[in-house]
Amino acid sequence: AEDGTTINIPAGTYTGALSIDEGISLNCEVGVMIDAAGFYGAINISANNVTVDGCEINGDGSTVYGIVVTPGSDNIMLLNNKIHGMSLANPANDSPLSYGILVYGDSDPADPPENITISGNEIYGVSGSGISLGSMTSNVSITNNAIHDIIPVVFNGEYLSVGVQAELAGNVSVASNAFSNLIVGTNLSASTGIVENNSYNTVVLLHVTTLPPAVSFSTDAFWAYVETTLEYGGYTISLYAASKAETGSFCISPNI
Repeated sequence: AEDGTTINIPAGTYTGALSIDEGISLNCEVGVMIDAAGFYGAINISANNVTVDGCEINGDGSTVYGIVVTPGSDNIMLLNNKIHGMSLANPANDSPLSYGILVYGDSDPADPPENITISGNEIYGVSGSGISLGSMTSNVSITNNAIHDIIPVVFNGEYLSVGVQAELAGNVSVASNAFSNLIVGTNLSASTGIVENNSYNTVVLLHVTTLPPAVSFSTDAFWAYVETTLEYGGYTISLYAASKAETGSFCISPNI
């Protein structure tokens, strides 16, 4: 397909992995299943001006991600997808996480994935992380998603499951999402942006970031915060963690 093409996928089950390297819109009709069970990932995006809308994406113990957006991609819209089942720990690093949606940059800060919209998706039954911005992303909007029942993994001797995480993300907005059955709602390390108007049900830590915090956090829930430090990889990391006041305890894990 050439740049600018809209592809409408009729109902049915499609087995395998898909790479998008042109600026296309991929629209799934009701009843579309992209079954990536047995594959490393379902949809790999390495282009500008891409939309993926309305797809159900399934994975299994061989699947790391549902959708990945690679370095340098610009103007990406991931809308109204249902993503579940990914449970292979990322073999590219020492992270135990799998991802519903993964967006990541590389060592070149001048070419991050940017202008990313992630909205209206349902992500569940993934090991470790619903949405991960990895490292070095810019201008990411994460709104109106339902992220729930993320399966905890063991990291550094503790259980961890997180709705949205990022490291070195610039201008990230996480707003009006529904988080439930997670250990951490948002975990944004060394990042800038805003986290607001999200709902939380059975979430131990609403929000974690590094100190001094450059991410604004607010919620209607009655909450408290603690400032603490964590020894990790030979470094002392200073953290700010917010929790519903009735939770009564704090469990701190670094961004991975």
